[in-house]
Amino acid sequence: MWRYDLLPPVPADLPEDEMVAALFERARVGECNDEFARQHGYSRAPDVLGRRLSELMQGAQTEQLEFLRCFVRSGFRVADLVTVGERSRGHETWALNSLVGIIEQNWMVCIWGTRRDITAQRQSQLACSGAKRSFGPSSTARLWASCWSTAMDDRSAATALARDVG
Repeated sequence: MWRYDLLPPVPADLPEDEMVAALFERARVGECNDEFARQHGYSRAPDVLGRRLSELMQGAQTEQLEFLRCFVRSGFRVADLVTVGERSRGHETWALNSLVGIIEQNWMVCIWGTRRDITAQRQSQLACSGAKRSFGPSSTARLWASCWSTAMDDRSAATALARDVG
């Protein structure tokens, strides 16, 4: 469990690109548990406090920004967003993320969320299926499965996914 504080708070009605940039730069860990710290390579929660979101997000910057775009497009509420990261030794990790932005008088002041490591479950699924399948050339496609459930109806999401993945 974690909370990112926005320092200073961000106007909730910013255009998408400005909102994404502000979240990426201004969000700092205000509170978290030890599990969150371990998931980001630290021993204990106090070691992570005050760190910027931009420091802790895994993957390429384009993937990080797409994660934030999904959050903004969904009205600052995302449930069960699957992300793929990389541990220090190059092993892929999978996580299930849920987050909600807290708005006070039209200013986003913080974001509360959870991040659950589902790497073991995902590895089991891949082993059982006998095939390791990529989501396609675009890493953005990794986010579609969750984004469509919060931002679009199933038919338009399937069409968009087919277009983006090919």
